[in-house]
Amino acid sequence: MEMSSIIKILEKTFDKINSELYNNELKKPIITVQTGRRTVLGWCSASERWINEKKKVYEINIVAENLNRTKEGIIETLLHEVVHLYNSQHGVDDCNSQQYHNKHFKEVAEAHGLTVQKMRNRGFAYTTLNEVGKKFADSLDFNFDAVRMSCEPIETTGTENGKDPLPKAKKTYDKPVTYECPCCGRRVRFHNYKLNIICGDCGEKFVPIN
Repeated sequence: MEMSSIIKILEKTFDKINSELYNNELKKPIITVQTGRRTVLGWCSASERWINEKKKVYEINIVAENLNRTKEGIIETLLHEVVHLYNSQHGVDDCNSQQYHNKHFKEVAEAHGLTVQKMRNRGFAYTTLNEVGKKFADSLDFNFDAVRMSCEPIETTGTENGKDPLPKAKKTYDKPVTYECPCCGRRVRFHNYKLNIICGDCGEKFVPIN
């Protein structure tokens, strides 16, 4: 699927979110797909950083490395970022620079398709689709077959017969990922981003936080 098609789908999905869940109260942001850490699913700019048709607008981004998630997962991320957009447009601070999501985020999220759980260091940052959100997701028909591959720089080892330098693959090291229980805050570290474990005390699924 071409990136232009992905952007159009995300824009149409935002329009539906705006009309069906926010009564068209939202100003339309610029929607982008940019690279980021695999543990970051998306973001909404804290200020109006784009100028579109001479008007300043916000940006909502979906991280490119995570486009291969389920439709429900992508919609959950989009709904999460739209909450930040709503609060920003109303002059409400719902998240600080350390990504601690406060009660203002929680209140708007729970009223617009999301279930919220508290994380020890990030406040009410952990969201999933509630029944309204699931119904909304079920009403949409799309999936992405694209995912951005992580690329490593290429080192060179000199020349061969005066030709271009021969490429040398750069050795990489997989940094351990920290997982946290969104309920009790217990943490584990593991060399695997796709680890799937449940907290034995709380019964909640550990989520990556770095």
